[in-house]
Amino acid sequence: MAAFQKFDLSLIPGTSETFATFATCAGGEPTEAEIVRWLNSHPPQGLDPDLCADCEEPLGRIGDNAVPFLTGAGGHIWLHHECHGEWMERRRAEAVKALKRGNLDNQKAAQPPPGAI
Repeated sequence: MAAFQKFDLSLIPGTSETFATFATCAGGEPTEAEIVRWLNSHPPQGLDPDLCADCEEPLGRIGDNAVPFLTGAGGHIWLHHECHGEWMERRRAEAVKALKRGNLDNQKAAQPPPGAI
């Protein structure tokens, strides 16, 4: 299965979601490509552009205290230098949880109802 996961099918229209679901179901843990794809397709919403996306404190001096961080949807958020690591860890954990939950839902949906066999 590891050989299959080396191929990135995201450039082929309509295959990225199928590939992500299949690879995660088969391999257990989401791949790095699946996590990045999820992060890019689920940017953070409703954040105040004048505050750090992590600690929600004022940004301070741009460049010295805070930097823009691309969200994958053509936008960006602002993070303090010291907040970036924890924020990214939480976002990655959110992606892994969502990918696993989605795949568990897909596996349950694929099972026939009791007594159908």
